[in-house]
Amino acid sequence: MQFEFQLQLGIELREQLWRRLRRRMWRLRELKAMDLPALGVGLGYRAPHFSELFLHRDEVDFLEITVDHFFEASAEKDAQLALLADHFTLIPHGLNLSLGTAEGLDGAYVEKFAALVARVRPPWWSEHLAFTRAAASRSAT
Repeated sequence: MQFEFQLQLGIELREQLWRRLRRRMWRLRELKAMDLPALGVGLGYRAPHFSELFLHRDEVDFLEITVDHFFEASAEKDAQLALLADHFTLIPHGLNLSLGTAEGLDGAYVEKFAALVARVRPPWWSEHLAFTRAAASRSAT
């Protein structure tokens, strides 16, 4: 009896959360997210293709960079980011903010992310809507 009650409560809670999420997603559409500037054709940046990017600079309108790869970067990687920012529009994308965690946001991560966004001045930035941390452990990203 107790288990059935908990199971039913869990199902009702899940349905309630899904309804809320659908309402919020609809509201986001109403905010006209499509008012973001159209940037053209972009690529996810990968370090092994660094030189090749510059050979085809006119064919790439923007690059998505993984911000986590540039936190506490070496001098070489820092110079690489500066060169990319000078020649491409960069769209920072985070992987480990863990917006879905019950533990709250990691303040140090937010500060690093904000510093990188301020540095490259993108038209927008993005982050996974994910749960990547629990009890001080991190899932694979």
